[in-house]
Amino acid sequence: MKISIPGKNKKCSKDRWRGEGSKGAATRKMIIAAGRRVFRSHPYQAASFRMIAQEGGFSFTLINHYFTKAELFESVVEEVMEELLAASKTWMEGLDAMPAEKGLSLFLDRVLAYLFNKPDPVLLLMQNVAEGDKDGEIPGFDRFSAYVSEAKDMIIRVAPGEYDSEQAVWWVYSMINLMIVYIGASSYHAKVLGVAPRSPEYRNWIKQSLMYLFLPRLERSVKSKKLQ
Repeated sequence: MKISIPGKNKKCSKDRWRGEGSKGAATRKMIIAAGRRVFRSHPYQAASFRMIAQEGGFSFTLINHYFTKAELFESVVEEVMEELLAASKTWMEGLDAMPAEKGLSLFLDRVLAYLFNKPDPVLLLMQNVAEGDKDGEIPGFDRFSAYVSEAKDMIIRVAPGEYDSEQAVWWVYSMINLMIVYIGASSYHAKVLGVAPRSPEYRNWIKQSLMYLFLPRLERSVKSKKLQ
């Protein structure tokens, strides 16, 4: 699924100037970067152009020439999810040749290293999931759903054993959501555990809890395949 990125057209229906050439592209990039920093710490409905402009160090009226609020949020989501999908493909490399425990352990090491360093996907979700329940559809959030589907397909291709489609969704979706909660609300969970939210101890706790929960099902699928 692809979400169109604002800026490809010179004008929109409201005659907002999109900008052309390198200057217009640089301005859009600057606005998206500031929007990304704001949206990862504020829900979509609460974030404002003034907040984004203050974060980026430019006039809030500049944003109106390039984006509506919905378009800006969609562009931020698109950028974040494209980065995540590209990284996800590297997480799968070589796993199909490994035993279940070793493969899952390496997979989690790769995922957690990325999300601890670039937590924007989980922060965007944590800020806005409840907002969608209260205020209806959040712009661009279908991109997260598309990612889960793509991630499921990638994992099935490399995971040993046999899965039907429904079981694969349970397994992948549950793991993804636990990571979102553990990392997206790390300050709370780490405090409960008595460790620092960005610490190696907390990251290792997340990994070990996910290994405990998800390795047995993976090993059962391998055993089932061998018996066929």
